[in-house]
Amino acid sequence: MLFRSYTPQTVVNGSAQFNGTDTQGIAGTIEKAAAHTVPIQFTNVVVHRDYVTFTLMNGPATHPEYVRIYAALVDPADTTEVRAGENKDRTLYHAGVVRSFALVGESLHLKELGQHPDQPFRIQTHGLHNINGMRLVVFAQTKRIGPVLGAASCVLITAPDVHAADEAPFPANRCPAAPTSSASVQ
Repeated sequence: MLFRSYTPQTVVNGSAQFNGTDTQGIAGTIEKAAAHTVPIQFTNVVVHRDYVTFTLMNGPATHPEYVRIYAALVDPADTTEVRAGENKDRTLYHAGVVRSFALVGESLHLKELGQHPDQPFRIQTHGLHNINGMRLVVFAQTKRIGPVLGAASCVLITAPDVHAADEAPFPANRCPAAPTSSASVQ
């Protein structure tokens, strides 16, 4: 039997690479990157049958570069029943499964992102039947593969907004729905 050793790689903010075992280098670079992030906020999240729309708040004027906005719909967990190969007859557990990912907008300046609330950003659901409990993750990035400037996420709740006292309340980080809608499927 042949065993191969693979070195884990860690990339921080698209600009610094480390051997995955360099915990000091990784931690220091994450700290520096976090100190330079810009706040990304969105509102008016509406779940439609085939897509989700949202509006970004005005971004800060501190970043003058070309910016791309990406969105993802992320399933918190999933499993795979393996029928062949080295994991045959095992159940594999996955966390943070991206179900849909798209470039949803671009701007020459971060401060201009929220200036068109009548034209919300949109991400397709790609035939997902139930997105209740998934996360909407939005991030701003410079250039095509440049550093991430900032990110935000929230939990999509499409179930009725009614719960009994003995049930768990909706998550505090629930997506902010549009004022005329209750984040239910439209």
